[in-house]
Amino acid sequence: MKKNVKIETAAQPQSTASVVDGKLILSLPDAQTPCVWQMDLEEAKSSALEVIEDKKKKQFILNLKKADSDSAQIAPFENKEDAVAALMSASGALASAHGKIRPGMTQPAQDGPMIMAAAERNNTQQPQRRGSVLKGAILAAFLIILLLVFWTISISLKSTNMAPTGSSASSAAAGQSAMEAGVPLSAEDFLRNR
Repeated sequence: MKKNVKIETAAQPQSTASVVDGKLILSLPDAQTPCVWQMDLEEAKSSALEVIEDKKKKQFILNLKKADSDSAQIAPFENKEDAVAALMSASGALASAHGKIRPGMTQPAQDGPMIMAAAERNNTQQPQRRGSVLKGAILAAFLIILLLVFWTISISLKSTNMAPTGSSASSAAAGQSAMEAGVPLSAEDFLRNR
């Protein structure tokens, strides 16, 4: 007795694309020559991915076309559908890579490796920074008000120390009026008014 056994072949893997650390990474296992390809997005500011038909070799080529009319072949495909699928996976990766395209916000340290910029830090630090900035602003406003109060008090104390009190106030007023009129004063009156 013979059994009919169907041998199922594994489904051919599809092309995938992702953006990691500012690089577009294409995994093309369904190409005629399977490969993994990467492109630095900072260096390729104006470029285009395109599918070109090579009629002589009967293949479709995923091609990178740069702004300076330079082009680079990425991978050849047997049919147009596979090449377009690879192109669309690259497009999807670029479209969903918000915030991952420019990790170039790194600054070289003077003594060592690259330091990640604030945009790459943990998102939980932002609310803490906002809170500390708010606390700092409140503290600064409090200190300014406190300084104004002390300044006002010191000015009022100086003016009260200069004003004579009681009986000396009346003699001081008489002495001042005499001084203003140009009338000579005794040394005692002069020193009391001081």
